[in-house]
Amino acid sequence: MDYRIGFSDSNEISNGSCTSCIETLSTPKPPNPEISALRQLSKSLESIFESPDFDYFADAKITISASNREVPVHRCILSARSSFFKAMFSGSAAKEKDAKFELKQLAKDYDVGFDSLVAVLAYLYSGKVRPLPDGVCVCADEDCSHVACRVAVDFMLEVLYASFTFQVPELVALYQRHLLDILDIVAIDDILVVLSVANMCDKACERLFARCIKIIVESDVDIVTLDKALPQHIVKQITDSRLEYGLETPESPDDAHALHYAVAYCDAKTATELLNLGIADVNLRNSRGYTVLHVAAMRKEPKIIVSLLTKGARPSDLTSDGRKALQISKTYQGFRLP
Repeated sequence: MDYRIGFSDSNEISNGSCTSCIETLSTPKPPNPEISALRQLSKSLESIFESPDFDYFADAKITISASNREVPVHRCILSARSSFFKAMFSGSAAKEKDAKFELKQLAKDYDVGFDSLVAVLAYLYSGKVRPLPDGVCVCADEDCSHVACRVAVDFMLEVLYASFTFQVPELVALYQRHLLDILDIVAIDDILVVLSVANMCDKACERLFARCIKIIVESDVDIVTLDKALPQHIVKQITDSRLEYGLETPESPDDAHALHYAVAYCDAKTATELLNLGIADVNLRNSRGYTVLHVAAMRKEPKIIVSLLTKGARPSDLTSDGRKALQISKTYQGFRLP
């Protein structure tokens, strides 16, 4: 074997002298064999999950009825990676060949979509957090950076909750950190959703929970909105903290603006009937600077939005952070690339 790495394979003879031609280029360091082996293992396991060629070997399926989709899985791999799946697959019903498990029965407290489920399962197979598929965290607002819009936040929360449910602590920690990094630029209404999911994850998301509580306590979110979005013990914690810090909280639907309340929480028929009475100013702003149309844009109920526009609501009005109702609606609307 020739060990002369970095030298020329011939000698140059000139004027009776002999000079060796030495390569000055450095030789790349060979990869660590153990790391290479682990990468290959990860790649092989990932292919089992991703390639349809391996669906034949799958012995169970997780179904998502809401989107009429299913994901073939391999019980031995998931059982080895997650104590949740090990316990689930050990049950008598689960021992049936090609057993199916409805996702909503596994993750009961928060809706988890197909893309979020795939993200968690792909990690369990490969040990890698793979890049997001195109369009998964993209809202319909062309001017949005898609870093902290509702669509992006929803995806992160779904993965966080699924990771907690399936007992994958390292993925919980990763997505908790992602959310903590963007929390300062998340819309205050979306912070309520983050807080709700952090509460579901209990001690696994203590830092995220505490940070959300602090933000909500210092915000102008009214008591009616808190009551609708959060469990009562958390509402009490927030109101008690506000009293302790001398912060005021609106205490009735009147204080929170009744028309805003109706548009946000009542069914479309009741809300439109109230609007038809014509007894309230549809362009009135609440304590947070939102018009009724701004609130309706978050809910995305076409009947209510049309009724507001016919009653004189101004689509050009801006929120305190410079958004029109159309922009608000777009950030709450997912967009999928073809």
